[in-house]
Amino acid sequence: MEDNAFANRLKKAMSINGITQTELANKSNIDKSLISNYLSGNYKAKQDKLTKLANVLNVSEPWLMGFDVPISEELKEKEKEFDELELLFDKAKPHLSDDDKETMKFLMQKTINNYEKSKKENKGDD
Repeated sequence: MEDNAFANRLKKAMSINGITQTELANKSNIDKSLISNYLSGNYKAKQDKLTKLANVLNVSEPWLMGFDVPISEELKEKEKEFDELELLFDKAKPHLSDDDKETMKFLMQKTINNYEKSKKENKGDD
């Protein structure tokens, strides 16, 4: 398990869920500055905070800690879609800045999340 596994997994879970640091802080009742420290790799979450983060992000705690276990049953499909989006950038990556890549990933993930949200809302109309 790599040193920054927790920070990397936290970033990935946030991206998959289309959630910002502020939203995560509000939903988990964890101070935003602490979440920022988690994301930068300065700290790893203690058990009580890890549980809150995993619940809000709908991922398993061991996965969030960096262990080689499934992310969660519900997010497996979203993770697959996320990985497929990354493949789209393979040819363009050498020509894009890191900010460009992150912006593009964010926009595409937001589009997927909005589409899924509208599907759920329309399903409720049936």
